[in-house]
Amino acid sequence: MPTTAGTTLVSGTVSTAGQTGGTVQLLGNQVGVVNASINASGVGNGGTVLIGGDYQGKGTVPNALKTSVDSASVINANSLQNGNGGRVIVWADKNTQFLGTINARGGAQSGNGGLVEVSGKQNLNYQGSVDASAPKGNPGSLLLDPADITIAAGTGSSGFTGQVLFADAGPTTIFQSELESLSGDTNVRIQATNSITFNTLGTLNFEGGTGTISFEAGGAITMNPTDTILASGRAVTFTGGSLSLGNIDTSSNGFFSEAIIPGIGGNINLTSTSGSVSAGALNSSGRGSGVPTGGNVTINSARDITLNSIVAEGTGYSGGTGGNVSLTTTGAGAIRLLSTFLDAAEQDASISTIGTGMVPVPVVQFLSLTAAE
Repeated sequence: MPTTAGTTLVSGTVSTAGQTGGTVQLLGNQVGVVNASINASGVGNGGTVLIGGDYQGKGTVPNALKTSVDSASVINANSLQNGNGGRVIVWADKNTQFLGTINARGGAQSGNGGLVEVSGKQNLNYQGSVDASAPKGNPGSLLLDPADITIAAGTGSSGFTGQVLFADAGPTTIFQSELESLSGDTNVRIQATNSITFNTLGTLNFEGGTGTISFEAGGAITMNPTDTILASGRAVTFTGGSLSLGNIDTSSNGFFSEAIIPGIGGNINLTSTSGSVSAGALNSSGRGSGVPTGGNVTINSARDITLNSIVAEGTGYSGGTGGNVSLTTTGAGAIRLLSTFLDAAEQDASISTIGTGMVPVPVVQFLSLTAAE
């Protein structure tokens, strides 16, 4: 039993499942969920689970200072047949440690995925699993939004010993394995008040699907320039004060499937609000046995844009549609492309370079501009 006043410790089974999922609220100054099964699923819409607070710490319920969910705990707010996935919030004003599993799936027959937020306003240790997919509807969303975030390589060790320890969670860390295990049909939104830093990862391989992936920071977002983010067919967005990124590959290749799959590349959107944008190779191509489509590449920068290459082809047996490429500097920036490849042969790809800063036209350097075959 908890011995500290204001501590809520939950273990065992809590269920408000029904035709429509009910509401579960686990609140207190310190909230611990240990070896628990929490079920707010419904035959229709999934219900609501609030652990430590409401969305982004807002609303009328009291917020916890520290929240911990262990690896043996499972939280369900699914729609089982016809309805939308539910709403699951895990929050703390200071530190959140999350190692558990959350499911907020849309119905098997109809309905969209739900909303999941896991966050500590100051620090978040996220090493869990979330599924907000929807087999017959739009994917739901996962939001992770502490102050500063580090994306670390490999699989982390939480040090959890079976006790609920309300020590500081430490710097917010999300491990590569946790991102790679997310369903490809879950929208992923990682938002930091200050900065997002990627440690050296090699390749961060998101599961292919229809869910969007968004990294947002008030300050800088930085990656190792030789690292690669793979997200086949998914829209990938980076928004920050400045962006220093590696390679981003949202291409989709349907040639490897026995079915007639056109291959639709995901859009790539990069925006800096105060600094420059640099990135390696950007690939949003679509290839396949139908009529594939390349994703659009849109970059808006407050200062310079420096890229290695852009591939936005649409290549198939029956032709294809290349993606549109738009590069825009809103300040006194220069646009430098070391190598640019577009599906110009199909007349479906376009590139625009616009400067509206102190100089009327930015410096544009095309060392190689090649029309795709």
